[in-house]
Amino acid sequence: MSTDLERLVTSAEDWACACGRNNPAGLSMCPHCGRLPPRGIARQVSVGPTRQSHEYKPKVRAVRLALIAIGIGLLFQIIVGGLVASGHMETNRAINVEVWGGFVFYAIVLTVVVPPAFASRPRWVVGNPRTATLLGAEIGFAIALVVITLNWAAFGHPAPDTFNTQLVSEATVTRVLLAVVYACVAAPVVEELLFRGVVLESLRARSAKRALFVSAILFAFWHWRLTPFYLVYFTIGGLILGGVYMRRGLRASMACHATFNGMLVLFAVLVALGPGHVFESHGVSVTAPGAWQTVDAVQSISNADLALEGPGSSAFVVTHAPLPPNIGVDLQSIAEAVNGGAMPAPPNTKITPGSAQIVTYPAGQAVQFSAVTDGHASQIVLLTSGGEGWEVDIFTAGSTRAKHDYPGMLQSLRLPTSSVPT
Repeated sequence: MSTDLERLVTSAEDWACACGRNNPAGLSMCPHCGRLPPRGIARQVSVGPTRQSHEYKPKVRAVRLALIAIGIGLLFQIIVGGLVASGHMETNRAINVEVWGGFVFYAIVLTVVVPPAFASRPRWVVGNPRTATLLGAEIGFAIALVVITLNWAAFGHPAPDTFNTQLVSEATVTRVLLAVVYACVAAPVVEELLFRGVVLESLRARSAKRALFVSAILFAFWHWRLTPFYLVYFTIGGLILGGVYMRRGLRASMACHATFNGMLVLFAVLVALGPGHVFESHGVSVTAPGAWQTVDAVQSISNADLALEGPGSSAFVVTHAPLPPNIGVDLQSIAEAVNGGAMPAPPNTKITPGSAQIVTYPAGQAVQFSAVTDGHASQIVLLTSGGEGWEVDIFTAGSTRAKHDYPGMLQSLRLPTSSVPT
């Protein structure tokens, strides 16, 4: 046994144990009694064959993780959208639910993403931290200016993006603060950590280009605006953010994301609080506060002459139909029919009996009454002008500001004085 031990250690001098055994200096204890060597005597662990060890890196299923998060987000939107479509929730309230639910959703995703982020070890910052943050913020600011300018040129007036407009159009302090925290803190932190810190970084070792494009495409689907325009829009945004991350790290991409979103929120607030402007289409014009915007999609679906979307996704829609020749319209009879419950209602619409009254606007005399369309409260105004029958449908969507805005909009409504071709 002594021969084996001496062969496993190197000894400069022997040391005497209290039990009377002489031991080589390399031994960490006396093999006879187990005592430790005196102080000053070097200890050496027995030498054995070495094994090549590799650093342990947990496998991160980044794409599957992102798809699960995207699926959960879609499920949440389907539930809220279903409540709105079925008439169980007004749109303005649904926006509140989406925002608060969005905070909960982001918290859940953050909790799930943090462990894979530690495993994939994303780059937090490359180079000087202050320079990286400033560079990211500058890129986000520049991109936001380009987007705002292009939208302004395309629509001919200030046109903030739909989500931020819906969120801040009520112009309340609470809504604005929620928009800032949601867009400038929650979204940049969670989305950058997921799509750049986990997805891009975990795929980067195989192919940097493929990792960049996969993360950008998943980022586009994350927003669930499945039109060609928005898929391209968010994919380009994902590519830019991915490029910033690869050059300067997560700190820079988060700064870029937060600055871009912050600029869009600020622009939406300025438009919502700004002066009103005139909207005109098919000879119909109306002056609306800054929070109202034209909606081309609504016009094409409802065959409207003019369609506006306002606070809380409220709507102001003007349509017309030709009147039979040489036959007038008796507004008093229409009002009596509504109040007596004898007025035939359009599809999916329930007219409120007793709500009709004859009113006078600059566009002419009209019958105005309340109704419920697809479960949502509305106001309907019927009048004639230029040999046409005109209908104005106002959907307030539960928005306090929309209820305050539409009487003034009706006062500014102007209709063609000659027949409009159908």
